[in-house]
Amino acid sequence: MVGYLLTEGSCWDGDLGRGIRLSLSQSSVANENVCKAIEADIAELGLVSHQRVRNDGVVEWRFNAESSRRLLELFDGANIHVMPRWCYELSARQAEVLFGAMMDCDGSWGAMAYYTMRPQLAADFQTIAHLAGYRTTGVSQSKNGKYTVSVVSKRRKYTYVTESKLERDDERTAWCVKTENGTIVTRDNDCISISGNCKAMWLMLQQDEPDDYVVGTGRTHSVRELCEVAFGYLDLDWQDHVVVDPKFLRPADVDFLVADAAKARIKLGWEPAVTFEELIQMMVDADLEALKKENDLK
Repeated sequence: MVGYLLTEGSCWDGDLGRGIRLSLSQSSVANENVCKAIEADIAELGLVSHQRVRNDGVVEWRFNAESSRRLLELFDGANIHVMPRWCYELSARQAEVLFGAMMDCDGSWGAMAYYTMRPQLAADFQTIAHLAGYRTTGVSQSKNGKYTVSVVSKRRKYTYVTESKLERDDERTAWCVKTENGTIVTRDNDCISISGNCKAMWLMLQQDEPDDYVVGTGRTHSVRELCEVAFGYLDLDWQDHVVVDPKFLRPADVDFLVADAAKARIKLGWEPAVTFEELIQMMVDADLEALKKENDLK
């Protein structure tokens, strides 16, 4: 019901001082299945509404004062077109239901895109899609003022480690880790070996009981810092080579993320072995090596 109200709901001051009233509308011609789903939700929640059907097939459900009050309690305020904060705590399966409801109303499953005239709702949809496990493009606005969010695809599920071993040779030590989806770190394909993270995976496999662990440095970095380190490693100014396109900014993203590896340190005795700066430098070296091979350079 929350997904339907976010997209197709409306509210107004009720008559005779009865407070805010809510209504919900949907086309029974274009979205017959959605109408049936709304009616099922109304019945299941025990809501009281008056139904009106227009000549063009649009059905409107007008909720009475008590039902409107109950529905408003699901939101943070009177604006029902802003995603309530409790949605951030939804599981992937719950977010999938909300994602589906919004796509059924304002989206196109064929184009896998969501359309709205409300910029905040577009950003909220983007958040819900991410919670449901989808990747999306940035929010774009067309000349007619409509905001669009394109859904790219579902993110790959977690890869579970099935085997891990230590490989040694004359040059350096490398951890080779295999997962259900294949080898993710190897010396065979010119991949970068991050031995600290792979050692953590190996240590997890040595435990008597399976458990969840966070592996990270405990430091947070911005994209700007990444650019500064990468270009600075080659004595270049990143601002001469990088352009920031506002349409790819994602206002709904969490603005502060940092790993807490305390559990891994205490239970596994693990400590990060590669710093952020070292990781970026290794990536730059790998890119340079690939470019040299590509262009037959020494």
